Amino acid sequence: MYVYRLSYLLVMSVISVMSFGYPARADWQFTRWGMTEQEVRVATGGTAAKPKIVDEITRKGVHHLLSSPYATEEFNFEARYMFDSKGLSGVRLDVQNASEGKCMRLRYVLKEAYGASVDDRDGEVLHTTDWRDTANQNSIYYRYFKLTPTCSIDYEKLPKAGESGGL
Repeated sequence: MYVYRLSYLLVMSVISVMSFGYPARADWQFTRWGMTEQEVRVATGGTAAKPKIVDEITRKGVHHLLSSPYATEEFNFEARYMFDSKGLSGVRLDVQNASEGKCMRLRYVLKEAYGASVDDRDGEVLHTTDWRDTANQNSIYYRYFKLTPTCSIDYEKLPKAGESGGL
């Protein structure tokens, strides 16, 4: 009887998890959307600091309040942490010592990571490519300014239906 009850509990637990699933993650690396400035400082190991100039990204009333170095195996970035009234709302990665070759390589790496883009525009001055990472609930925006040359990636939480930017 004990084995039957234990088996029943195990099956019911599995069914419960499958029915309700896990909450969707919508974060960037070691940060979580909605974090406070202090929580981001802790998450970066204390490397995030106030920038010399606090930018306001007017499209959403978002403010660049913290920056820190961030590196992958291939690229060095300045990570710019963007906050709105709800906390951390985006992360912009500016490639350090950018060149045309680095920027094209970054776009290739992003394409390999995220697959087909949802939008790709190549103008005389600006090349933009956008992806939707539905697995992690993130929007990814690549920008390459050809004249400078500089490039960056913006990570933001994918909006839900009914939210600004959603259906």
